[in-house]
Amino acid sequence: MKKCVVFVLFFVVCAGIAGCSRSARNPRQAFDMIKEAVLENDWNLYWRMLSADSRKKFDEQVVFMKEQFKVLNEDARQRVLNSMNLSSGEFDSLDGRHFFITYMRSNQERLAGKSYTRDLFTTCTVLDIDLTGDGSTAVIIIEDQDGHKEKLNAVREPDGWKMDFSRFYSF
Repeated sequence: MKKCVVFVLFFVVCAGIAGCSRSARNPRQAFDMIKEAVLENDWNLYWRMLSADSRKKFDEQVVFMKEQFKVLNEDARQRVLNSMNLSSGEFDSLDGRHFFITYMRSNQERLAGKSYTRDLFTTCTVLDIDLTGDGSTAVIIIEDQDGHKEKLNAVREPDGWKMDFSRFYSF
């Protein structure tokens, strides 16, 4: 009986750990997980499914924002803090992940009804997945209900496949 209880506890702990740190084993899983994140407003999962290059874009944006913030007068600084719903200390400790998640959470209602991204992920169909080169990158071709096609990039990283949206982040 003790062995059975120990096994069950071991299985539950392992399943819990695996569930918390899900990773995509292939490009389709990466796409499905980021789609789930968008539809469920799970911005932590979305962040985890972004490629290192995509996450780096947000980190660079925060560095730029902090540099610009330094040259503002006190009134302008306070307006920026108010618009981001952050204290001065929270702004000082801001990084790309927190900037992304804070922005997405604060705009969930606005984005829910008027988001091309949400609409695309709600209605899209995966048409094809092409592995490129040495199999470390892929192009996922999707189509929305209006026949608009989009090519999305995925990349294999040490912790699984990720979506590379860095080309969409113009900052």
